[in-house]
Amino acid sequence: MPKRLKEDMWNVVKGKYDVRIMSKHWTISFIGKKWRGYKCELKSEYYSVRDTDAERLANLPPEVEKEHWEFLVRHWGMHMAKGVSEKNKERRGKQTMMHTTGTKSFARVSAEIEEDEGIQCSRADLFIRTHINKDGKATDAAASEMIGNLNQMGKKTC
Repeated sequence: MPKRLKEDMWNVVKGKYDVRIMSKHWTISFIGKKWRGYKCELKSEYYSVRDTDAERLANLPPEVEKEHWEFLVRHWGMHMAKGVSEKNKERRGKQTMMHTTGTKSFARVSAEIEEDEGIQCSRADLFIRTHINKDGKATDAAASEMIGNLNQMGKKTC
């Protein structure tokens, strides 16, 4: 994204909210994540459900300008963009252990545990906490095996 647009977004945020300059990097990063998520939703709801570019162009999302939608349809149809998408799908498919934190970083989870419970988790403890569902079961077989190994080594949850 061009630097000028990032500055424009920062100025809009500053105009609406009382924010410190220290928050600029985080704010722009957060906006970027939301923008990527929005494009992902557009692609899955309006692009991927159609078979041809003509159908996709006719299926204009209500909140998107026609010129922008035409650009996205062309972009997602490019050989390079398809290649990147396929590589990412392949990489995601190779992941063996799923965690339960979503987009929250492990560092943030650890800090929240320390703040809420007054204890500092080891890396093993943090792994166990982030790979167990609300029902107390491991997220998948690989995580279950790892948790078993950690418990066997005498590691306990915090």
